[in-house]
Amino acid sequence: MLVVFVSSQYLTFAVLFILYYGITHLGTLLPMPQWSVFLLMPALALAGLRSRKIKQVEKPS
Repeated sequence: MLVVFVSSQYLTFAVLFILYYGITHLGTLLPMPQWSVFLLMPALALAGLRSRKIKQVEKPS
């Protein structure tokens, strides 16, 4: 559950960079590559969480 909470924070930062700073102040996203990192980190965290759950299901009891 903690991974979901932290991932939502990173997604919030990504939206902040994309919509507020990038589009309204700069007019483009190219000078600010931070938004891509803030989208990549929750994707990796959720992928790791998913692979961990799959391994737990496959383990024999």
